[in-house]
Amino acid sequence: MHIDGIGITDLLHKDKIDLLSIVINSPVIEVIHQLQPYNKKKLEETDTLSLYRRFMNQLKSIAIKKIDIEHATVIDQVITTKKKVTKFKDIFIRMNDIRIDSCTQFDKSRFLFAKHALLGLSNFSLRTPDSLYLFKAGNISISGEQHAVTLLNTELMPRYGREEFEKRLSTRRELFHISIPRITLTDIDWWAMINKEKILVKEAAIFDGNINAFFDLSLPRRSIINIKNFPHQMLMKLPLMLLVKKLDVHRFKISYEEYHPDIKKSGFLTLDNIKGIITNTSNIPLEIKKQPIAVFSGSCRFMKQVPLSLKLQFDLSKSSTGAFTADLNIAAMEKESINPIAGPMGLFTLKSGHFQEGKAHVEGDNLLAKGKVAMYYSDLSITPLKEQFDEHGKLKKKHLTGFIANTFLIKKSNPEHGQFREPDFSVYRDHHANFFNFVWMAVMTGILKTVGIPSRFVIK
Repeated sequence: MHIDGIGITDLLHKDKIDLLSIVINSPVIEVIHQLQPYNKKKLEETDTLSLYRRFMNQLKSIAIKKIDIEHATVIDQVITTKKKVTKFKDIFIRMNDIRIDSCTQFDKSRFLFAKHALLGLSNFSLRTPDSLYLFKAGNISISGEQHAVTLLNTELMPRYGREEFEKRLSTRRELFHISIPRITLTDIDWWAMINKEKILVKEAAIFDGNINAFFDLSLPRRSIINIKNFPHQMLMKLPLMLLVKKLDVHRFKISYEEYHPDIKKSGFLTLDNIKGIITNTSNIPLEIKKQPIAVFSGSCRFMKQVPLSLKLQFDLSKSSTGAFTADLNIAAMEKESINPIAGPMGLFTLKSGHFQEGKAHVEGDNLLAKGKVAMYYSDLSITPLKEQFDEHGKLKKKHLTGFIANTFLIKKSNPEHGQFREPDFSVYRDHHANFFNFVWMAVMTGILKTVGIPSRFVIK
C-alpha cells in the first residue's frame, strides 16, 4: 500500500483526512459474517442510517483525490449450518475525487462517495449450491458515474456431460445450458444497494442468448415436489431484494428436447429470434403494492419458420397462488413444423391439414388452468402412432384407430358448415410439470377439444 499526501494537519486534526492518492496492490479482503437473532432489533434500528452515519462517528470528512486497487481478491463467507464461500479474483478498482462527509452521504451522482469510479473483474466462476452447474462470467465491469453494469460472456453450464449428469440425479430434472454474450444494467440506484441492500435497476438488456434444455422421462418422478415453482414464485425466493423496471430481450433462442423411453426417441421444440420486453420484475413488497403485475410481451419464430407472439402476466401480489394469464398467437404453419413435436410428444402425426391461424387465452394458478382456443384450419387428418417401431425404425401406425378417428370423430375444418368452434377448456395440473409444460398442456387440451379428438387417441 502506498499513501501519498499525508501532512502534519492530518495528524493534528483527527476529525479530517485529506489525501492525494492511495495505491494498493494485490490485497486480500476476507469478510466473514453471521446473522445473530439477538441482533435483529439493533439491525432494525440502524436500517435507516446511511453508510456515512454508520462508520463516521469520529470523523467529519475524508477527501482522497485518487484510489487505485489492482489484482484484489475478495473472499466472502456466510456462516450458516452449511458454510458458503464466494471468491472474487483479480479485481481492479479506480476511483477519483472521493469525498465522504454529510453533504455527499446521499449524493446519487457518486458511487461509494467517488465522483468517478470504475470496477471490474475477469474470468469469474462460481459453483451452484447443488454443485451440478458452474456459473461463469468472462468480464464484469461497473461504471459508477454512468450507474451501469456490463457482463460479457456469462454462462450457466453443467459441470458434467449428459450421462454423468443424470447419474447424479435420483429423480427427473431438467438439464440446462444457458449462455448470454452480453448483459447490461443501467440507471442503478447505488445508494439503495449499499444502504438498504436492495438492487434497483431502471433498465436492463440481454443480447443473443441461448437456452438449451433437456428432460429425460426415463428417470423416476419425484415423490415429493414443491408445486410453487412458477417464474414469479421463484422470483420471491431470491435471497436479495430486487426491482428491474424494464428488461429488453434481443435475439434469444430456446431449444427444448424431451426424451421418451417407451419409444426411445426425443421430441424437439425450438423458438428462435425471441424479442420482447419484461416489465416490473420485483420481489419488494412496497414495489409490488405500487404495481402488482409483471408482464412479458414478445415474439419469436416457432420451429424456425412460424411467427408466434406471446404475452404472459404474473400477479406478484398473489404469487403464493401462482396466478397468471397467457395469450398466444400463432401464424399459419404446415405439418412439417408440427410432426417433429406431435410424433414423440403426442404419439400422433398429421397426415394432411392446413393450419391458417391460432389464438389461445389461458388463465391459471398452481392447480388449474382454463381458457379458450380459436383455431382456423382445413382438410385435417391424423395418424395415431404406437409405441413400437417398424423395420425402418419409424413408429408404427394405429391404422384402425386412425380410421375411426378420421371417419367418426375428427372435425375436418374450422369453421365448418358456417359455424366457428371456440370451446372453453380446463385442465388440472400434473404437479410434476413445470410452468411452461402446464401452459402447453392447457393449450393442447383446447386444441384437441376444438378438433374433436379424444386425448386417449393421441396422448398416453
